[in-house]
Amino acid sequence: MTVAGGIFQTSEQRNVYTLELNSTAQNSFKELQQFLAKHQNVDINIRVVPKLQSYPNDASYIKMWVDLQLSSQDGYFRLIDGAELSLEQLKQSKNKDGS
Repeated sequence: MTVAGGIFQTSEQRNVYTLELNSTAQNSFKELQQFLAKHQNVDINIRVVPKLQSYPNDASYIKMWVDLQLSSQDGYFRLIDGAELSLEQLKQSKNKDGS
C-alpha cells in the first residue's frame, strides 16, 4: 500500500496488517482497562513488542506505525507514529541461531 506523505513528506510504500486479539488477550486487555479506570495512570508504561518473522536484510531499521481500535464505534487511534525499530538485535539473534 502506498501512503501519501503530505505537503512536506514524500509518499511511502508500507505493508499493512490488521491483527485481532485472541479471547485470552482480549480478557487481559479488559482487565488492564478496568485497572486503569480505578487507578491514577500517572506512571504507567505500556510496551509494544513486535515479533518479526522477516525483514529486509539490507536495512538497519524499519519504520513502524500502530493504530489501535478499542471498539468499532470509536474507530482507530494512533498508538505509535513512525517509530524506528532497530533490527540490530534481531540480526544478532539470527546469526547466533545460524538461521
